[in-house]
Amino acid sequence: MGPYEGLLSKRQNDKGYSWMLKDGKTVDAKDPNKSNWMRYVNCARHVKEQNVVAFQYKGQMYYRTVKIIKAGEEMLVYYGEEFANNLGINTDNYFKPNEEVVIEGVFPCPHCPIAYVFKHMRDRHEFFCRSNPRNLVTQFEGIFTCSYCQITLSTKAFLDSHEKFCSKRKKEKTE
Repeated sequence: MGPYEGLLSKRQNDKGYSWMLKDGKTVDAKDPNKSNWMRYVNCARHVKEQNVVAFQYKGQMYYRTVKIIKAGEEMLVYYGEEFANNLGINTDNYFKPNEEVVIEGVFPCPHCPIAYVFKHMRDRHEFFCRSNPRNLVTQFEGIFTCSYCQITLSTKAFLDSHEKFCSKRKKEKTE
């Protein structure tokens, strides 16, 4: 993907949105009018998160995917130790393959890739998470359809809980 667009400068830019080239020049993409979407690719916090790598070809920067990136998934690259340190990323642990990244204030679902900033929201999600083994349907009970939004659910318990949520939303919209 590329090239990474921006103003070519002889000055080093440590404010972000820039890549230093091998010849010492910098591609500065700070100005959104003189750059492209590649300026928004963020720095991965751990090698497991990284899904693109940056490389230089004929004096320009490009990105190459190293993992399959699904629609809506964020592209993440490693900008190097100095920039990662400026972002507060612990580079000592960046390449340790078996180390789990613990991010304070983030509550990930243990069954799927979704995370929340509030524990109670994660707990609610986990209760209904389709990847939660507790929620796997082992015996087909039938199809239960919500009377408010017509979504179909696999159990009466899920339907009852879902309809409470829908009825509250409907009341809020009518008020």
